[in-house]
Amino acid sequence: MAVFCDSTNPFGDPTNFTASIDWGDGTTTGGSVLSAGCENSASAFAVYPPSGGVHTYARASSFTISVSLSDGITSATATAALSVPLPPADVLSNPRLTLTHATVDVPVTGKIATFSDLDPSPVVSNFSAVIDWGDGTQSDGVVSNPFPGTLVVNAPPSGHSYASTGSLTVSVSLAEIEFGNASSTATGVVQVALQPAGGDVLSHPRLLLRQVPVHVPVTGVIAMFSDSNPSAAVSDFTAVIDWGDGTQSDGVVSSPSPGILEVSAPAGGHTYATRGMETLSASLSAPGVTASTATGAVSVGRHR
Repeated sequence: MAVFCDSTNPFGDPTNFTASIDWGDGTTTGGSVLSAGCENSASAFAVYPPSGGVHTYARASSFTISVSLSDGITSATATAALSVPLPPADVLSNPRLTLTHATVDVPVTGKIATFSDLDPSPVVSNFSAVIDWGDGTQSDGVVSNPFPGTLVVNAPPSGHSYASTGSLTVSVSLAEIEFGNASSTATGVVQVALQPAGGDVLSHPRLLLRQVPVHVPVTGVIAMFSDSNPSAAVSDFTAVIDWGDGTQSDGVVSSPSPGILEVSAPAGGHTYATRGMETLSASLSAPGVTASTATGAVSVGRHR
C-alpha cells in the first residue's frame, strides 16, 4: 500500500518497524512491513495489509487513507485519496421456477427457483427472497450463488409441507435490499399429489458424468436413480438438468431395467463454451413422488 525510503540507514531491518493503516472510514488496522526497493535509497520498506487482511467499505464514497511507519524513534506517514464506487449493478433476468411436483405431508426442500444476474459475483446478503407456496402461506427463501451470474432461491431449512392435493401457483420473488433496486419473480404451477400406497420412492441418486470436453455436445446418460416401484412409468416423471454454467435443460427419462431410472441429455446435447469445474445436478420428480437430485462436480477440459 505504501513504500518508505530510508537514505540514512543502509542496513534497515523491516522487523524493527511497525505499521498502521487508517482506512479513512473510522477503522485502523496494523500493517505488514517487508523490504522493498527504492531509487537512490540505501534501504526501503513496503507496508501491506496484515497477512490475510481484507478491508471492506460499507458505503460508496471518497476516503483518505494514511499509512504510518515507525521504528519507535522516528516515524513517517503516507496519505492518498481513494474513491470507493458502488458495486456493479445487479440486473436480474431469466426467472425460472424449478419446483414442479410435491407430495402431501412431505417437506419441500432444496432449490425452488433460479435467476440470472448481470453481475457475475453478486453478494447474496444484498438480496432477500420470499416464496409464496400458493396455499396461503409464505416463507423467506435462502439465497445462494452457486456459480457466476446465477442466483438460486432455496426453501428454508425446515422446508414446506402441503396439507392437501391440487394445482397451485407458486411464486418466488427476489429483490435487492442494498446498493440497488433489482427485482424479479419466478412463477409456475406445482402439482401436489398424495403418495400412493406402495408407490415410487426414489433413492441412490448418482451423477454419472465426470469429465467432458469443451465445445463438444454432451449426450447420453447423465444420472441414475433407484425406484422402489419396479414397474414405474417413465412418462410420469419430469427431469431437469442444471449444467452448472447458468443453463438448464429438460432431461429424457428412461428405465433400462426394473427399479432403475436414468436421466439423459436432450436431443442435441449440451455444449460447454469454456473449460473449468462445473457443479452439475439432475433432478427427477413425478406427481406424488418426493423429488430426488443427483449432484456432482464435472471437469470441462480441452478437446482431444
